[in-house]
Amino acid sequence: MPRPDVISRARTYLANVPPAISGSGGHTHTLLTARALTRGFLLEPASAVALLAEWNAKCQPQWTGKELEHKVRSSATGPTPEKGDGYLLNGDEPEQGRNAAPPAPAPRPPKIEYDSEKLLRFAGSWNGKIDLVWLANRSVFDPATVTPDGFLRAIYRPGEHVYVAENDWGENDAIWPKEALSAGGKAGMKFLAQPIDAEWHPNPRTGKMSRRSRESVTSWRYLVLESDMAKARVWLAALAKLPLRISAIYSSGGKSIHALVRLDATTEAHWKDQRERLLEGIVVLGADRQSMSSVRLTRLPGFFREEKGRWQKLLYLNPEPQASPLISNLTRRDVEEMWWEFAAGLGAEGWPPAKVATALAAARYYERGSTRLQEMAGELSEIQEIYKTTENK
Repeated sequence: MPRPDVISRARTYLANVPPAISGSGGHTHTLLTARALTRGFLLEPASAVALLAEWNAKCQPQWTGKELEHKVRSSATGPTPEKGDGYLLNGDEPEQGRNAAPPAPAPRPPKIEYDSEKLLRFAGSWNGKIDLVWLANRSVFDPATVTPDGFLRAIYRPGEHVYVAENDWGENDAIWPKEALSAGGKAGMKFLAQPIDAEWHPNPRTGKMSRRSRESVTSWRYLVLESDMAKARVWLAALAKLPLRISAIYSSGGKSIHALVRLDATTEAHWKDQRERLLEGIVVLGADRQSMSSVRLTRLPGFFREEKGRWQKLLYLNPEPQASPLISNLTRRDVEEMWWEFAAGLGAEGWPPAKVATALAAARYYERGSTRLQEMAGELSEIQEIYKTTENK
């Protein structure tokens, strides 16, 4: 049991330690603060966690109790400090002689900001080359054929559950596949990137019961990247050049493009550690810092967003991605040629309505990225109208 005076001295020390700020080395800063308690003051884990929890009230955002316990456990291991264990008890700590002032806090690193020029330089010659057709040709599945249900089945494992809702406020929500997906709403549909246990849990941050808070998460698998600032084509070029495990790329139905990055973290603390390592390199390219939350809702492709008049469209899907740039991926298909040949053979079959509808849907899916399929969509639309008119006579 630590002496009361040691606890008091450690508390005074923490009062002069600046808080951890997300995006500014918060993980490392918190780990070093915990190390000062466990290796500097030689506090037992329970006392260190209790003091760290007091200091945590100033952090933005605050760490969870489990994350603080994890950092205390991690801080107690590793090489012996240069000044030896107990270095904050032997005259080197802030209260030396009970009169010395605490050390000045280290200057906070400058906040990372989006730099459009750096994005353009990084995109390089790929700027303008990465579009829907290019991505579809390298996707494991043809995006035009993937339904919302099929998308979720591709990226989640049997037995896992996913929280789906129309918006961040939980309207029109469901737990997939336990509950069927709705037809969507004016705002389209969103899903929680991390799989959940489908149970209600108390959320200590809101004082309410929830099925989508971190207490419900069963696996810290994904990180969502999106950009509202970068131009779509340049942002796509950057995504295609980054050596990330990208499982999916899809549009928001608005102006942003979302990427679902596979992390497979063991805990939320591990997830945050991986995010911190990526943060500097991707925020400067346009990634939205606020969207990089561990319990982020992101757009579910395959739904129409009425308020924007556009589809949340799947561009790329790979359930088991490698940590290599998409520009190194081999071409799997030629969606233009494939769907053109499919449509060309329908005349010999007497233009069966179901197949015409399938070909027309695919042509419309890719028409913004293919003049050839745009022409095909026009021709198939005329054929479809002719047959409808004939049937009605």
